[in-house]
Amino acid sequence: ASNNTDATLARAGDIVTLSFTVSEVLAANPVVTISGNAATIGGSFPNYTASYTFGGADTEGVIPYTIDFSDSATNAASQITATTNASQVIFDKTAPTLTSVSIYSDNSNTALARVGDTVSIDFTVSETVSGSATVLIDGNAASVIGSHPNYTASYTMNGGDTEGVTTFTIDFTDSSGNAGTQVTAVTDASTVSFDETMPSAGSIG
Repeated sequence: ASNNTDATLARAGDIVTLSFTVSEVLAANPVVTISGNAATIGGSFPNYTASYTFGGADTEGVIPYTIDFSDSATNAASQITATTNASQVIFDKTAPTLTSVSIYSDNSNTALARVGDTVSIDFTVSETVSGSATVLIDGNAASVIGSHPNYTASYTMNGGDTEGVTTFTIDFTDSSGNAGTQVTAVTDASTVSFDETMPSAGSIG
C-alpha cells in the first residue's frame, strides 16, 4: 500500500509499504527490495513491514518487490514476489499535460463575446485527473464538465469583465497527485475577444 491519497498509487515522495506475516521465527530480519531498492524493515515475529520512499529516478509502473527470509534453523524460504490478496501499487512520476486546448464563444461569431455570451474552453488531458481541473476565464471561476480525457470549461461574460482578448488559466493534477504545468494558451489559433462597449454615432448633420 502507499501513503498516497489513493493507496494503489504512488508518486515521488510517497512511501510504499509491504505488510507480511511469517509462519516461523526468523534467523534475522527479512531482506526486502521494493522496485530494486533496499527497504526499511519494521516489526517482529510474526508480523513485519517493509517500506521505501520513492524518488524521481525510480521506474514507473506496477511496483515489483522481493522478500527473502530464513527460519531460525537457517532454512531459506522461496523468494516472495507476489501478494496473497492481489493488491498492487502503481508508481507514476510523470506530470499530466493538455494535448489540445481551444477557446470559443456562443456568439454568432465564435471569436467574439458580449455581455451574456458564454465563453468555453475545450481541453484534452493526457492522464486521468484528480477531481476536476480548476479553470479561470478572465479571472472568474468557470464551470467544468466532462470526463477523461475531454473536458469543457464555461463562463458567462458579465458587465465589468475585461474587454479585449479573453485570458484563461487551467490548473490540473493527475490521480497520483502530480501537478501539470498551468496552461494559459490554446494549442490552435482560436481566440475570443470580449466587447461590452455600445457603439455610438459620430457627428450627425
